[in-house]
Amino acid sequence: MTALVRAALQRRPRPTRRGLGRGVGFGLVLLAMSLTTIETVAVRRTLNVAVGTLLGLAVLRERLTPLTITGLSAVLGGVLLVSVQFETA
Repeated sequence: MTALVRAALQRRPRPTRRGLGRGVGFGLVLLAMSLTTIETVAVRRTLNVAVGTLLGLAVLRERLTPLTITGLSAVLGGVLLVSVQFETA
């Protein structure tokens, strides 16, 4: 192995920590679903994408491209569709 490959392998995060983080995150989602409705948890998880995009635009000064606007509109439109309470006759 070259020194460059060896150095790259040493910098990688350990799979154990990554797996543990995913397991804890999934456990927190399951806990939230047991405490409230699934729709509420889904909406809040989806809104994280929109909040992250807006923070990227405001804090990191990322460019607002047509693709960003389209993606953000799709996410927010989906959140609105899930949030609407339909009356059944």
